[in-house]
Amino acid sequence: MRILCAGDAFMKPEFFVAALREELGEGHEYITNSSGWPDVPYCESDEIQEWVGDEKQLIHLMPGVQILVTHVAPVTAALLQAAPDLRMISCSRGGPVNINLQAATECGISVAFVPGRNAQAVAEYTIGLIIAGQRHIVESDAALRQNATWSGHLYAYDQAGTELIGHTLGLFGMGQIGVRVARLLRNFSMCIITYDPYIDSVEAREVGVEKMHDFKRFLAEADILSLHMRLTPETRGIVNRETLSMMKRGAYLVNTARGKLIKTDDLVEALATGQLSGAALDVFEHEPLTADNPLLRFPQVIVTSHLAGSSREVAHRTARWTAEEVGRFVRGESLRACANPAVIKPC
Repeated sequence: MRILCAGDAFMKPEFFVAALREELGEGHEYITNSSGWPDVPYCESDEIQEWVGDEKQLIHLMPGVQILVTHVAPVTAALLQAAPDLRMISCSRGGPVNINLQAATECGISVAFVPGRNAQAVAEYTIGLIIAGQRHIVESDAALRQNATWSGHLYAYDQAGTELIGHTLGLFGMGQIGVRVARLLRNFSMCIITYDPYIDSVEAREVGVEKMHDFKRFLAEADILSLHMRLTPETRGIVNRETLSMMKRGAYLVNTARGKLIKTDDLVEALATGQLSGAALDVFEHEPLTADNPLLRFPQVIVTSHLAGSSREVAHRTARWTAEEVGRFVRGESLRACANPAVIKPC
């Protein structure tokens, strides 16, 4: 069986090959390709999203390939048309947005993906941002490094940070990441609430979270609002002037989900007026950030370069899970997560 492993500097092709050999045994041919991600930022098109790679180069490699294992490679209709032997794509992401799913389905190609692969990493990172923001850790560090300024004023009562205990965390969306955040924060004695129409109250209570049914009340009660939802037409721009105005004055916003959930101009306005006391953002409406981005004017805003899902454990776990999906497909077993289950045809 001929397998193409299209990786990058995070999901290295050799990780895929090693995991596939362990899963499938010897006797298969492996071709590798690597893109410039994450140094090269994501591309967007009308056909697919969040992709990086040389489509023409990949098309050249496709003849005879039966299995494609990829992370962020552009899997377009043109590429699929150039791959008459392709039977399955195993995408090492929580959502195969870089794959033309309609074209794959029309070609009878099964598309597997790996939800939850980086849930623990993102949850831990989210908590790190919350603590750093509430206690001025980044602000003080920057002052010392850049200007050798001892930030004694941050110890003064009017500027001092707040503890997490006794405060209310609002989880806007409660999938695998939100659940992990809730579990990890149990020992901080926070009140944790969620707004998520896709979970029930019993599920929320099992991890110590109260499900809110009133959206306005949910926003009004949260001292810290953390976003944990997918980007869909419904959620795009959901954090905007209207929703920000419903939040408690002086609340804090954390986003480790998707940048386009927030309308940047409205967030800047909320920060400038004091409606929000600050924000911690790992993702942005437009990436990468440019030097003139207005968010960089606010010392109370923590900005990081889309790192929440990155850990060494994530890379190896993802390679293993991706290979396991290939193994299931080859053996004719049900896939753990298939984006188009109607077309499953084992090799």
